[in-house]
Amino acid sequence: MSVGAVAGHTGFTSHRKGLVMLGIVAAVLFFIAFLINAAEISTNPTFSSVNVMLLGLTALALHVAGIGSTWSRRR
Repeated sequence: MSVGAVAGHTGFTSHRKGLVMLGIVAAVLFFIAFLINAAEISTNPTFSSVNVMLLGLTALALHVAGIGSTWSRRR
């Protein structure tokens, strides 16, 4: 029996929380890119729909790779 099982905490919730967070960030960025594109909003080149979509793809790639999926506690 592991120490985490004895304490009643397996660490899965914090691991899952980090994965969900990056997935939500990716979804929000894709939605913003869709709105910019669908409404034909003129923005400066930094916030064009393609750049926002690329930020969403970056967040999605990090989500799939598992980066940012763990929380570290410092005591």
